[in-house]
Formats: sequence, structure tokens, C-alpha cells
Amino acid sequence: MNLSILKSYSIIFIILVFCTSIAYYTMNALIDSQSYYAKLINMSGKQRMFSQKSAFLTSKFIQDNQLNYIKELKKIIKVFEKNHKYIVKNLSSDAKKLYFGKNDSIDKNVMNYIDLINSFLENPTEQQSNIIYEKSQIILIQLDTAVNLFQKESEDKTKELHRRELFILIGTILTILFVAHFFAKPVIEMIRLKFQDFSEMLNKKDNLIDLQSKFFINAHEGIVITDKENKIIDLNPAFEKVTGYKKSELLGKDPSLLKSGEHNIAFYKEIWNQLLQKSFYKGEIINKKKDGKRYIQNVSIFVIKNELKEVTNYCALIWDITNEKKRDKIIEEQIKMSSMGEMIGNIAHQWRQPLSAITTSSTGLKVMKEHGVLDDQSFFKNLNHIEHTAQYLSETIDIFKNFLKDKKEYKEDILQNRVNNALCIVNATLTNNYIQLKNNIEKVEPLKVKIITGELEQVIINIINNAKDAILEKKVKDPWIEINLKKCNGFAILTIEDNGLGIPEDVLPKIFESYFTTKNEDKGTGLGLHMSFKIIKESLNGNIYAKNSNKGAIFYIELPLSESS
Repeated sequence: MNLSILKSYSIIFIILVFCTSIAYYTMNALIDSQSYYAKLINMSGKQRMFSQKSAFLTSKFIQDNQLNYIKELKKIIKVFEKNHKYIVKNLSSDAKKLYFGKNDSIDKNVMNYIDLINSFLENPTEQQSNIIYEKSQIILIQLDTAVNLFQKESEDKTKELHRRELFILIGTILTILFVAHFFAKPVIEMIRLKFQDFSEMLNKKDNLIDLQSKFFINAHEGIVITDKENKIIDLNPAFEKVTGYKKSELLGKDPSLLKSGEHNIAFYKEIWNQLLQKSFYKGEIINKKKDGKRYIQNVSIFVIKNELKEVTNYCALIWDITNEKKRDKIIEEQIKMSSMGEMIGNIAHQWRQPLSAITTSSTGLKVMKEHGVLDDQSFFKNLNHIEHTAQYLSETIDIFKNFLKDKKEYKEDILQNRVNNALCIVNATLTNNYIQLKNNIEKVEPLKVKIITGELEQVIINIINNAKDAILEKKVKDPWIEINLKKCNGFAILTIEDNGLGIPEDVLPKIFESYFTTKNEDKGTGLGLHMSFKIIKESLNGNIYAKNSNKGAIFYIELPLSESS
């Protein structure tokens, strides 16, 4: 690849990342607007409740003449006025027309209603109570109209988010294809060929010296050979380039000179155990260059033996993958962006039922009041239900924002709490597709694990979404997904099982490989389970695997328990 082509590809890559970043920040602003509308809807709903409750308290005071009604009325009207000022201060242009219309405006009626209440507090009469009741009914209808407007504006913002989702998806696919075609595939193919050449070179004794010399000179990967005491006896120019050391500075030295301090004794002990048992080790190591800079290297170490099966040398093939790791991070962010639309859909599904419940309760109160059958028990029961449901809507916004926030925190937490957070995001989607969620994790005592905030939820959501897609694709009757948890030998074992008829046996060993997918191109990138595997194995120091049952697939997630658990 010549320099001009490489430069063109680099410019295209930067443009893709830039466009996707703009889309992300735009979506983040739109998501914040959803929180804003949730607050307006919640506050307007409370205004409706306050208008009815204040009218009720004036009537009760006229009937019973108890001062506690006056005290409660003062509190309510104070909050009522404060909420109204906040609402009118944060209205959109359309909402301002509704609130400040020339004829019978909401703002005018609300302020007149507040003045009526204050007049009643100074000199309560039955006539004033009756007027307050009539005005409260007018305000109730107008506030209903305002809530409907806020809901419509919120839905319009959600639709705008969906439009952004397509842009992000296209950017993500293009970026992934770009990286795969111009970086990952050539590197993998090059490594395969070099590894094959190197193996053949070692097996052909007659040409060993000549082949080794050519390979050392031309190989892009670093190669280092040590004796059986693990002292360096030879290395190639690529190894010098990666480490920053000259060959003369490393000959006779132990490769531990390159240690970065990032790994503990157990890490290196495991490498030697694998060399002893398998005569081969492959993995990633963080080492330190001569100038002190740390870098990530992919390393394959071979044990060389003589005819008597005695160890004579160790040979390591290394390549710097620091830049590849950075690109992996970009891809992870792209995947997160592509899943935001689905998350928004989950939140929308979660809101429909609670909003319907609020409407039903408020309408029920109105009907009972109009027919004179509204007693205190029904009144407060419905109001408590409305307030509880509105609080739930606010909490779903917090859960969603916490899941998407950039700053991840490594901390000890209750495993059940993290699982329930993930289930809260996907539960409504499962319900709308008539998939039963069986959550059995609360049957186990609270288990403490050390995790990175948001990462475990991402894994659980990936697995459940895959199970949902399999169930819908195969049109399973009476579908379900079951979550179980148990404690075993210092580990928490979380299982996610479905009755989606299982994973084909020839596919099962490949599901965690990068870019492997059985879905259509518009539904899957082949990176969801791969990223889940990396999160559990690398970030959370656990294990993840899958098996088939007689009903469907079972995913196992094993996480080490904290010492305090």
C-alpha cells in the first residue's frame, strides 16, 4: 500500500470517527431532553393532583373546621405555585402558546386559582370553597391538555433519536468494515503466514541458519531467542524497533528487563506453567520500552527441544498491538452508539404502561368525584399510585443515563443489583414481545463482586437480546428467559437460559469470535458476544461460556466473589 493510498484511508477513517462522535453528542443532548420532559410531565401531573387536593381540603375545612386542613392547604398551594413558576420558565414555543394564550390561558387561570386559595386562607367561606371547586375542574382539564402536549413533544424527541440511530449504525458498520478490511484482515493473514514460515524453518535443519537469517532481517514482528536459562542469545531488528534497545544492550540479559510492573507474580508463573505443560504460550503482555513507555504486545512463545526432548531454547514472536487496542476501544464506543437506539426503545416501552396507569388513576378519581362516590381511601390510594408511578418513570431515566455514562468506576457491588439494573432496561421489550422473564436471583443471599460499573449490564443485555431475537426468529410458543444465580467455590455463577431451541452445534464454538454472526447484516455485527467475552475475561477476571439444553441455550457467567462476600 503506497503512502498516498494510506493517507486517503486515514482521512476516511478520521471522518467516520468524527461524524459518529458528532452524532453521539447530539444524541446525548436529546437524551437529556427526555429527562427534562419526564420532569415536566411528572410536575404537571402533580399540578393536577394539587388542584384537586386543594379543592378537597377547602371543602373538608368548611365541613369539619379542623386547622390541620388549613396547614396542609398552605403547603400544597406553596408547592403548586413553585411548580407553576418552574413550568412556565421552561416551556417550549408551542407550550408557551398554550400557557399564555389570549383567551382563557392556563397561566392566568392558575394564578387566579392561587389567589382564590390565598383569599380562602385569610377568610374561609363556603361560597369561596364552591368557587374553588369549580375553578379546579377547569384547571384540571387545561393541565390535562398541557400534559398531552409535553408527552407529544417527548415522543417527537424520541422519533428524532431513532433517526439519529440510523446515522450511527451506518457510521459504525462503515468504520468496522474499514478497520476489518484495511487493518485486521491483513495483519491476521500476515501473522499466519509468518508463523507458518517460522514453523517450517525450524523443522528443516539443513536450511535453518539461512532461513533464520532471512526471517530475522525481513520479519515485521519482533523475534527473540533465549537459551535454556532464559538468557537472550539473538534478536532481530524488528525487536529492536519495538523495545528501543539495541541488540548489544540485550544479549546475555533476561527478558524480565522489559517488565512494566503491570503484572503480578502469578501472571508470569502461569506463563511458565503453560510452557512446561504445553511447550507453547500465546497471550498479551504489557512491557516497557527503553524510554519507559509502556506498550501492549501480542506474544507467542515456543519451547525448542532436542532429540532427547530436552529444552535447549525458547523463541518468542512478538508484535506491538497498542494501536490495535486503541482502535478496539473506538469500535467498542461505536457498538455502544449503535445500541443506543434499542435502549431508547426499551425505555419507551417501559413508559407506556406506567403512563397509562397514571391516566387511568386520574380519570378514575375524576369519575368517582363527578358521581359523588369518591371516599378518602380511594382518593389517597389513587394519588399514592400516581405519585409512585411517576417516581418510577424518573428512576428509569436515571438507570439509562448511568448505563450510558462515559466514566466507568471499578468498585465492589451487590451482583443482584447490577443484574436487576440490566433487566430493568430490557424487561419492557420482553413483555411487549410476550416473552416471560423468570428472575430467580433474589433467592440467593446478596453476593458481592468487584466490577466496572455498566460493563456487566452490557453483557447481560447482549445475551438477553440475542435470546429474544432467536425466540422471535424461530416463533417459539410460550417463550421465556430464565435468570438464576448460585454461589460455588468462591465464585458467583449467573446463568441466562431461554427456550429458543438452542444454538447449532457447529456454531456454538464460534459464538465469541469477533465478527462472527448468524444474523442478517442489518441485525448483527458479530461483535456483541465478542465484546461480552472480553469484558468478562479481561475486565472482570471471570469466565463466560455457553451450552445447549433440551429447551434452548444456557449462558454461564462466572465472577470471583469479593473477600467480604
